[in-house]
Amino acid sequence: PAAVAYRVSLAEVFMQDEKLKPAEDVAKQAVSLDPNDKKALITLGKIYQVQGTSRDALESYLKAAVLDPSDADPIYFSGQVYLEVGKFNEAMTQFQRVLKVNPRYPRAHASLGRALLRMQKYQDALTEANNERDLNPEMAEAYLLAGEAFYRMRQYTNCAAEYQKAVSKKGGTASVLVQMARCYRLS
Repeated sequence: PAAVAYRVSLAEVFMQDEKLKPAEDVAKQAVSLDPNDKKALITLGKIYQVQGTSRDALESYLKAAVLDPSDADPIYFSGQVYLEVGKFNEAMTQFQRVLKVNPRYPRAHASLGRALLRMQKYQDALTEANNERDLNPEMAEAYLLAGEAFYRMRQYTNCAAEYQKAVSKKGGTASVLVQMARCYRLS
């Protein structure tokens, strides 16, 4: 077990240093030592996801999810992969599974809302933004999602107000400020 934990930690350090090939090699070693180590599978999945190999990332995440069905993390990560590759129905399914396992999982409602937004279901995306806001009122992500939904619905005053709230929650990156200014200009 110590050898697996060491390799997982080393792979995480390599990944933080953006040394993805050594990180992948070390994570593969950890998984080969113990194919049932959930943390090793999740780490390998994250490395694959950063590298852009979504099929391998999904495989690692789903193996980890099978090992421990009560852990929502690998399910959430697989939903993120589906969202990245444009498979919005599959992403929605994964985020709904996350919420069944843990109804208070941080960012699950916001991620579900992102999938709905990409499917042009703006009102449903707003509902998910409000659900996330109820659970995590200090996170800017719900306000950003609502702002984007209002923008797509051409409700620019509401859009600007949501982006303003996101900025007040420390979500004030340059791109958010530009989006907020765009909504103010259009309103």
